[in-house]
Amino acid sequence: MVEGYLETVSDSVALGWARDTETPQPVVVDVFCDGNKVGSALADIHREDLQAAFGAGRHAFAVPLPAGVEGEISACVANFKLTSLLDRLNSRGPHVRRILASSFIAGSGVEIGALDKPMWTPPNSRVGYVDRLPTDELRRHYNLPLARAVDHVCDAQTLETLPDTSQDFVIANHVFEHMQSPLLALANWLRVLRPMGVLFMAIPDKRFTFDRARPSTTLAHVLGEYHEPDSVKNHRRGHVEEWVRLVEREEDSSRVEARIQFLLDCDYSIHVHAWTGPELASLFAAVSWLGYEMECYKFNDPECVVILRKSRDTAMK
Repeated sequence: MVEGYLETVSDSVALGWARDTETPQPVVVDVFCDGNKVGSALADIHREDLQAAFGAGRHAFAVPLPAGVEGEISACVANFKLTSLLDRLNSRGPHVRRILASSFIAGSGVEIGALDKPMWTPPNSRVGYVDRLPTDELRRHYNLPLARAVDHVCDAQTLETLPDTSQDFVIANHVFEHMQSPLLALANWLRVLRPMGVLFMAIPDKRFTFDRARPSTTLAHVLGEYHEPDSVKNHRRGHVEEWVRLVEREEDSSRVEARIQFLLDCDYSIHVHAWTGPELASLFAAVSWLGYEMECYKFNDPECVVILRKSRDTAMK
């Protein structure tokens, strides 16, 4: 059985991977423009991600394209047409993050709160891991012996140990909704990025999670927390009470109070805020004055992937 993808097409080359699951021999990939064959090559280039996935990495191809070629590019192995990443991206699933990461993640950067589920990044990237506890303590706290070793111990909201303009990318998947002051976190994630650096986030859409019964966080609310930092502490108890009543669905008043106090005392990490997908798109459009362009917004049930690119000349607001 043949499998593979046409991943990237430029003016000069078509890139991707393909293999026949029934033989270790490389397959021949033919590339077409508007149905006319314009090139072919063996899929025998080594890639580390293919090595990790299949145990043998020599399945990638790079088919040169004739100068000036224009039209719809497709690729086939024998009579099997390889799916393009654009078609794949129009679907939903775990592969969406990987496809977007292959286009936007490069250089050296950090991932916040990866625990034992770090995001795939391209082989040429270098990732340091950020969390609030040192490695051994983190693994004990969450009972996750395979959690990634922590390179930077700091608060996810402030990244106080990371210098300004020190990272090519920041990855924060299912972190934004945990922040007491989301815009302060956003400002600091942008702070540590180099100009034109990338912030890659996956944020749950509350309609498809345990947050569905909660009211959406308004723009006015997050702006207030950003411009009036003292309000964050004042809001904390209300956020926890909302969690207890609408997520944990506790109805007994005496038990509600006890549960709130317990969560406050242990600083339990709840979803402090909640949004729908369209509300997230509106939020990031409204606060671009923090110094970024929104490069990508992709609904990927039950989450939304948001990719921001830091402006060339940005000072923390």
